[in-house]
Formats: sequence, structure tokens, C-alpha cells
Amino acid sequence: MKIPTIATLGCFLLVLLLSCADYENLNSALHPAAVRLHVVAKTDSTVTLVWSQYDSLDFLNYKVYYSQNDVVESTDSLADSMIFSIDTTKIVNRLSPKTRYYFRVMVNTTYGTNSESNIDSATTTVHGSGSILLFDPDSATDTTLRLRWTKCTSSVDRYLVFADTTSQVSFLDTLIATVYSDTSKEILVKNFKPSTYYWFKVYAQYGSDTEASSNTVQIYTPAAVSKPKPVSVVITSATDSSVKLTWTQYAGADFRNYRVHCARDEGFTMSDTLSTTDSVQNDTSWTVRSLAPETQYYFRVIVTTQTGQISTSTTVDTITLIRKNGVLAWFKPDAITDSTISLRWSSCTLNFDYYLIRVDTASFGLDENIVVAKPGKDTVKTIIRLAPGQNLVKNHEYWFEVDAIHDSVVVASSSPLDEIIGAK
Repeated sequence: MKIPTIATLGCFLLVLLLSCADYENLNSALHPAAVRLHVVAKTDSTVTLVWSQYDSLDFLNYKVYYSQNDVVESTDSLADSMIFSIDTTKIVNRLSPKTRYYFRVMVNTTYGTNSESNIDSATTTVHGSGSILLFDPDSATDTTLRLRWTKCTSSVDRYLVFADTTSQVSFLDTLIATVYSDTSKEILVKNFKPSTYYWFKVYAQYGSDTEASSNTVQIYTPAAVSKPKPVSVVITSATDSSVKLTWTQYAGADFRNYRVHCARDEGFTMSDTLSTTDSVQNDTSWTVRSLAPETQYYFRVIVTTQTGQISTSTTVDTITLIRKNGVLAWFKPDAITDSTISLRWSSCTLNFDYYLIRVDTASFGLDENIVVAKPGKDTVKTIIRLAPGQNLVKNHEYWFEVDAIHDSVVVASSSPLDEIIGAK
């Protein structure tokens, strides 16, 4: 008997393997895999279907059928024929309310064979059982916006908020929020792209039933706006009842205002700690007054731009001085004429170097304005002008303050003195 050579055996094995591969391909062609179908949502006139993807290369199309009978055949109503294997969702519409429907998806191949999915069913909701009005989004920035809608007119236990970059937003799009409450009708949504159109829709559900769906609204997120650069803040002086802050000027053309905040808590919020708001861009100092002695205070300066962007400085802090006899008392002015005023005050009982007199046309922030005199240690001074060539004006109201200075620090201050030139 002739013994087969190794080459002959190898050829035999190769033919056998190819025959097996052909058999697998033939079996796949004759018996394509069936997809798995699920109902995921329903309204009074629609049912949303999702199924698993058919991933063989012989895919030709999906055909979605539905019927009111529990046996769905290819002779029943055709909802759609879909030629892309990755399209595995379908909203079947124009259905009757409060009606049970049965659904099936058929896979057709290029070999002329097909497979049928399982049958799934759903009962559409009662027509007009609920309604929702979704308002146009407000408080929109380049990445966030606030959505508001009316309470559903029927009982629900949650709202589902969907978004898409096309106007055909539905259950099949991005779920951006689930609100588990029948009373909450507002949500702040984040992480959107700037300069982009979005469409939104809200569905109300009770259990597994969709009770209502809202109208669709559109929003265009504004272009991204860079945040303003924070200013740098330093404490330049402190007394037993005041602290003076100075900060670098914000250089942007979009400046709206500075806001100075003060609190006793280092981690304070901005809700109830505002000391002042200043809309003058080159005003870069402020004295916070009416503080308690021997107390630690924390300060921040916020820059706000015309577009509503804000930046917050680092927090600076200091402890106000011990209150001794560092209060200067005004005496009645010795004389007031149409262009001059003669001021007089009590002596400072603390160690100090000189007095400083300031003036303004408002009762606050005097030390940020005009220094009109440094009378040494004298306690009387006649004021003639505010600055060279700028005399006091008859019938104008002025506010004066005197400070006692030691090593460039205010150790005692008077309260503001209000006088009208030429009134006496």
C-alpha cells in the first residue's frame, strides 16, 4: 500500500479547513442572527424602539413591523426600512392613544435570507393626559444655562430632560438630567460647548409610562469669554475701627466695577459681605469702616466685567488695633467764611508723629481723596483751598476728617465733619 506523503496530508487538511470555513459562512448566510428588541418609551401617539446591532458583512437592511395582534408578520404594518446596520433605534409614530401595539424587527441579508427579532409590546398613553410648557432658556453663558418648565397637568414622578444639536430632539438623544420630583420644574445644566445651537425637550413620566412631552426650544450658547485677571490686594493701614485696602488696577476695556468684601470668616461667601461697589476703573483703594477693635477681618476684591464675568482676588487679612484713647473729637469750627474754614479738634493721647486732614464731597472714603493739610501736632488749622488753584466753593458741602499718624499708620481718627462753606 502506498503511504501518503506529508505534502499530500497538508493539502488534505487545508481543503478540510476551507470546507469548514465555507460551511460557517454558508450557515451564517442561511441562518442570520436575530437582533434583540426592546420598547424604551411611549406617548399617546408614539413608541420608541431600540434593538441590538446585526454585525455581519452580509447585512442588507432592518425592517420594523408593528401590529395590534400579538403575532407580528412581514405582512403587517411596516414602520420603516433602514439600510445602515448601526441605526438601531426607531420612533414609531401616528399611533392611536390607549392602544396596545406589538413590534418586531426583521434583518434581511444580501443572500436573500432573513431573521426575526423577539416581539415586544407597549400600550400608548391616554391622549391629552398631561401637558408641559418648556420656556425659552435663560441665564445662559458659554457653557451653562437654566431651563424652566410648567408642572405637568397629570401626576408624574420624574421629568427627563433631553438635548441635541438638531431640532429633532427626542428620547433617543442625550439625557442631560432626571428630576425626581413632581414639584421641581427648574434645572441648571452645564458643560455645553460655546457658540453652538442646542435643542431641548422635557418628558414627564409616571412609572414606566410617559405622561407628557414638552415643546422643543432652541438656544445658541454665546462665544466663550475669558475670565478677567484677578487684581492683587494689600492692606496699607489699619486702625481700631477701619482697614484700608489698595489693589492693582484692572486693565481690561470690559471693566464694569470693583466689589470689596469684608468678613470675620476666612471662608466667607459673597452674599452678605459687600462693603462697597466702585465703577471707576482707576479707583484702586477703599477704607472699610465701623469695624470692631482687636478683631481679625478678611477681605477680597472682585472684578466684574460688562459680560458678567468675575474674578476674585486672593484673601488678605489683618487684626484691627487695640482701642485706647485714639479717637479725635471735632470742636465747633472757629470760623467759616465764603471761602475758608478754621478747623479745631482734640489732642491725640497716643504716640503719634503728625496730623493729616482730608476732605471730600461725600462722607465716606475721605482718606482716598484730597489731603489738604499736615498741621504737624497743632490742633487747629484754617483750610483755604483743596489744592493749588482749587479753592473752597461757597454754599458747597464738604466732609472733613483728621487722622493722627505714627510710622505711616493711622493711630487715631475723627468721625467725618460735615460743613457748608459760607453758611455761618
